[in-house]
Amino acid sequence: MRKLILDTIAGRRVSSIVACILVLLLLEYITCRFILARVAYTEIDWKAYMQEVEGWLVDGDTNYYHLKGDTGPLVYPAAFLYLYAILRWIAGGDGTDIPAAQQVFLWLYLVTVAIVLVCLAYAGRKKSVTLVYYALVCFSRRTHSIFLLRLFNDAWCVALVHLSVLLMVVLGYRRLGCVVYSLAVGVKMNAFLWAPGIFVFLLGRGSCLCGDQICRHFQILIGLPFLTTHPLPYLHKSFELSRVFFYKWTVNFKFLPEDIFVSRELGILLLITTIMLWAWFAHRRWLPTWLLQDPLLVLYSSNFIGIAMSRTIHYQFYCWYSFTIPYLLCRSQWTRKAAVDFIIKMIIWGSIEYAYNVPPVPECRHLPKGTDFCDNPATTLSSALLQLAHVALLVGLARYQIESKSAKLE
Repeated sequence: MRKLILDTIAGRRVSSIVACILVLLLLEYITCRFILARVAYTEIDWKAYMQEVEGWLVDGDTNYYHLKGDTGPLVYPAAFLYLYAILRWIAGGDGTDIPAAQQVFLWLYLVTVAIVLVCLAYAGRKKSVTLVYYALVCFSRRTHSIFLLRLFNDAWCVALVHLSVLLMVVLGYRRLGCVVYSLAVGVKMNAFLWAPGIFVFLLGRGSCLCGDQICRHFQILIGLPFLTTHPLPYLHKSFELSRVFFYKWTVNFKFLPEDIFVSRELGILLLITTIMLWAWFAHRRWLPTWLLQDPLLVLYSSNFIGIAMSRTIHYQFYCWYSFTIPYLLCRSQWTRKAAVDFIIKMIIWGSIEYAYNVPPVPECRHLPKGTDFCDNPATTLSSALLQLAHVALLVGLARYQIESKSAKLE
């Protein structure tokens, strides 16, 4: 009986994993319904999305320099417009029926969670994944908010990327996975952070050139209505790499002075560091062992490296990697003692969650909505804590060695 209980908790039994996934999805459905019933929707970008879509859909304008919303110019590729045009139609035809849109995002969230849990179960075939890490996938307060209460396009990009991972890694449909991945890039450019890992994965499967062609050709197909009319505005705005974000919105670099945060030197330093980390992991971890033993870890770590070294992170960006953190923690190692490592993992997870959920100061209860330090409560401490957690996780991943004999599913 003791062995049965330990094997169940450790995720070494297929029946326990299936039961865990089903229970988590049921609890997530109940939680999401509760959130929509009790927590008010927060308007941030939805109206701007609808205005940007209207410029193309209603006015017929294909010049990206003309497509704007209240929050600024349109900076997403064409798949974003197609997707939110559909959501606009679902939300009353003009985007005003917010509850209808929230229902779509509810199911999007549940499907994304299901995909991630299935990927974890697949990865646990060679080395088991303790059930606590399955549960952590569902425990992010901020991720629920991003999907259900903010309706950000980040949610769709993330969902499509995880679907592409499921297709390529788990199901073996690499070409279809490349199409879905290219679609994710067409919704928002942050999906590019997965590209180094996907490149290495396809390289190991002998599908690198084919996958590259599929992604490029599908991306051209997505942008065709704009590339054939106003190509330069489309390429400039939808794939703009030179943007400098506002200091007040940053979650990861509030401990830096603003003049350093906006400096060109910081951007160059972070870019060089990112490339060096990708190269080191590809040479020392991905290609030698992870590619064959744990391809999911190759893709997840590629994305995490890009985020950890990002010029800035906003609150909605958390969903870019919140679903992958539990598995990255599961496969990290700092010491030779499992109990010590587990404590470190929980501290890292808690630190990251705290950084994205810093409570506003008590004075905010009496101040009007829109006050900067109330809407953007990231602090010097929370940003430093977040970056320390990122660095600690990178170290844990770098030290992780896949054992030749690992516990398998029964």
